[in-house]
Amino acid sequence: MPKTKSKRIFRAQSVCTMSDSARRTPKAMKAKKKKMNKKMGTVEEDVGEPQLISEEGPQEVEDYDDTDALVMAAMQGNVEAVEVLLETGVDINHKDSIGVCPLHWAAFCGHSDVARRLLLANADLHIKDREGRTPLHVASYERSEGQIEVLRTLIEAGSDLHAPDNAGWTPLHCAVSNGVLDAIHLLINAGADPLRKDAEGKTPKELAIHFRKADVIAIMEQAQEKAEVMALKGLGIGTHRGEKAREGSSPKGVTMQLENTYSSCLPACLPIAAA
Repeated sequence: MPKTKSKRIFRAQSVCTMSDSARRTPKAMKAKKKKMNKKMGTVEEDVGEPQLISEEGPQEVEDYDDTDALVMAAMQGNVEAVEVLLETGVDINHKDSIGVCPLHWAAFCGHSDVARRLLLANADLHIKDREGRTPLHVASYERSEGQIEVLRTLIEAGSDLHAPDNAGWTPLHCAVSNGVLDAIHLLINAGADPLRKDAEGKTPKELAIHFRKADVIAIMEQAQEKAEVMALKGLGIGTHRGEKAREGSSPKGVTMQLENTYSSCLPACLPIAAA
């Protein structure tokens, strides 16, 4: 590894620690993971809180991958580390061992400043994880601090509002399933089609009914009625610029923790049984 690049990675590794994120601490993520696991009826072994550096402090490891560091920096909202790593020419769209890229992590944790920096460096806005989710899907489902701002950032950058994941869910389906009202309003106002159906033929409104979210049902009924009227008038809906967008263009010891955090907080969108 070139000496200059090694020093940059070491510097990023030094500032990129799990404890310096005010918005998403390991303790908070662990609690959220347990809550989601309980909701989904799954049991998971407690593997402890993720650690990036050893008790002796940051160590310069020869096989430490800068793409792993970028994932951690994006996850923590550490703009300084992101800047340092981008200087090394890191592959900004590289997926980690669980199929997630830095922009997904920035969207998942609500770090709009990191998302903007990654997009400025030509991060792929339409890249998908193993469940077929784009960063917009991830941002639409979450409700952490800063989430709406990162959602707005992705929409303004040209995210596809109607990209389906592996279950046919659009970002609006994701927001509806978790009852994220601000995200629902933002997506609809941006042009998300409330009449789009998932792989099981469910519209976002039907999904809201399935999950018994009364406040969301009222919003979707109004949006669906408006969409139906517009369709009848031949005006159409869902012509957001992202509609025809192109299709896509971890440190040791933390991979399992990252996978558990990301995967358990975002349902795998398996087929839904009849309500």
